[in-house]
Amino acid sequence: MALWLYKFEARQFFAVSVVNMAFISALAKSVPKKTLIVFLFLTMSISSVFYTLEVQKVRSAVYNSEVKSARVAAGLLPERAKVAASWPTTMVLYRPDISVVTMPASMEDLTLIERRVKLDAVVLSLHEQGIVLWGWREDTLVVGSDTLFIYLKPR
Repeated sequence: MALWLYKFEARQFFAVSVVNMAFISALAKSVPKKTLIVFLFLTMSISSVFYTLEVQKVRSAVYNSEVKSARVAAGLLPERAKVAASWPTTMVLYRPDISVVTMPASMEDLTLIERRVKLDAVVLSLHEQGIVLWGWREDTLVVGSDTLFIYLKPR
């Protein structure tokens, strides 16, 4: 249970659930005992629907931003490029001729992948800017609310 609460959006869901339950129990004190169970069920259902709609809206916004960024980045890459990026699947949708591997978590992993695969480019988003490739040509793009850093290997 503790791992479930720690991972993904579970902490947020847990916090919202606790707040909802506190609000519902405060309201329940004013409801007659005969209708209490029906009242609790309806109130929890309505609050769950609103929470689900909010989560879906956020996920949709993130996906749309990723798709827009992937389209722009794929358009700037050379033909048949081998690339490391955070969102390989959406980038390949726009450029099926490029090969994309998932962006590793550290510079050491990126160096190992680069030696093995011989990357032509690396596409980083703003939150991954800790990785810097010296000697590679860097282009900075602003796509919507995202900032992309495209590193191209010198030829």
